[in-house]
Order: sequence, then structure tokens, then C-alpha cells
Amino acid sequence: MKKNKVFLEVCAICGEKPAVYKCKVCGRMVCEDDYDVDAGLCSVCKETMCEVCHSNLSIGTCKICGRLVCSKDSVRQKDGSLICVNCLSGLE
Repeated sequence: MKKNKVFLEVCAICGEKPAVYKCKVCGRMVCEDDYDVDAGLCSVCKETMCEVCHSNLSIGTCKICGRLVCSKDSVRQKDGSLICVNCLSGLE
């Protein structure tokens, strides 16, 4: 009798454990250790989420406060740096 082999996808982050969750932002298949069930995010997306809106991935950090910011919640300066909308409103 031939046994059927079951191939489980491994976690895209750790590369070791079975992937059981799909990140709602990036679509990575990840293990339970690399997934925040409440947020529905993999650990990479959670760590790089904009700290202003908490819904978009960040593109850099604010030159003034150091928070991770997305393109929607920041303004690029002439020198290439970013300033978040919260700090920008404090400068006006």
C-alpha cells in the first residue's frame, strides 16, 4: 500500500515551522510564532507598520520624532528626509 505524503508550506519568515496563517497585508504564509492573531499581521508587517496611521507599511522614519511613517502620513523634505504629519502640524 502506498502512503500519501502531505506537504505543508513552511513559514516564509522562519523557514522551519508549518505555515498556518496568511498575513492580510503582504500575503506571506507564516507560522503561529510569526503571526499576530489579533492584528492579522505577520511579524515583519507588524514591525514595519506606520506608527501614525497603523494601517500602511512605513517607508522611513520621521526626522523629528523618529516614528515609522508611511507615504500618506509624511512629507519628504528637500534633503530627502521625512517629517510626519503630526510633527509638521507642530511646526506650523
